[in-house]
Amino acid sequence: MRVISGQYTGHATNAITVATGLAHIDVLIVKTSGQRAILWLNSHPQYQVRPFGTTSPAMAVPTGFTINVPEGSFVTPAGNSADSGGLDRFLNAGAVAHDWIAIQCDGLDSAVGSYVGDAVDPRAFTSIGWQPTFILTHRTADVVWWRSDAEAGDVTYPMDGSASSNNRIQQFLSTGFELGGAAAVNAAGGTHYYFVARDVASILNVVPYTGTGAALAVTGVGFAPQNILIKSNGNNQPVLKAKGQAANTAYASTGTGATTTSGITSLDADGFTLGTNAVFNTNTALHSALCLRDGSSLPAALVD
Repeated sequence: MRVISGQYTGHATNAITVATGLAHIDVLIVKTSGQRAILWLNSHPQYQVRPFGTTSPAMAVPTGFTINVPEGSFVTPAGNSADSGGLDRFLNAGAVAHDWIAIQCDGLDSAVGSYVGDAVDPRAFTSIGWQPTFILTHRTADVVWWRSDAEAGDVTYPMDGSASSNNRIQQFLSTGFELGGAAAVNAAGGTHYYFVARDVASILNVVPYTGTGAALAVTGVGFAPQNILIKSNGNNQPVLKAKGQAANTAYASTGTGATTTSGITSLDADGFTLGTNAVFNTNTALHSALCLRDGSSLPAALVD
């Protein structure tokens, strides 16, 4: 796995080329204030992106968007028009900061892929070859679903802030994960896309914590994180802290919410400190935090 993150400023009329420095991009997340975060996986049909937390606008190709042409780069739409059902403005809203996280997978500790559903419950998906600690999965007509090893039992969270459900990702297996029969993750004949990862020293760690509603230091990450994606077990959308943001600033949701200074108030040597914002720090609620830091576990031959 190799992780690189950064920030660019949107332009009202011109496309922007972002060179990530990766040999190629397998996962791309982009978020700007007031717009939905978008997810692109290398297993998606060509350049189609999926907005987090909504089924509208539909999964589609933003106007002029390309990725890995050349390898390791992406090109935004030309501006914040309403083309592609509004997807363009998620990637290039004029004159505002856009934060991005790009991941190159190696198949050893991270992978992207797709599978065709069969509605069988349970269904063991074992082609990963190792046990993940985290998964994002979705199909074309559904929201993105989240599960980490912080969750106990048969529970998976939708990224739209609605209630958790069972019969989705039922458990992680030693060589992959187990699906339930729900159409959201296993629709008969439907194509589903996924990103899986496991903890990697100094680069990725999924850390659970119980909120207090008061200032709280979360430790045990094992490194100083630069980007953090958090989901509580309540009916909240995930929240995001990006490397390019000010130290005490984070996105209050991966939806259309703006930023907040009471969510993550600092990034620390072994974790982060929370403020009192309830979405980040709901009293007595379990939260899981996907913590990332720019770096690489790839063999040198795969880095360039």
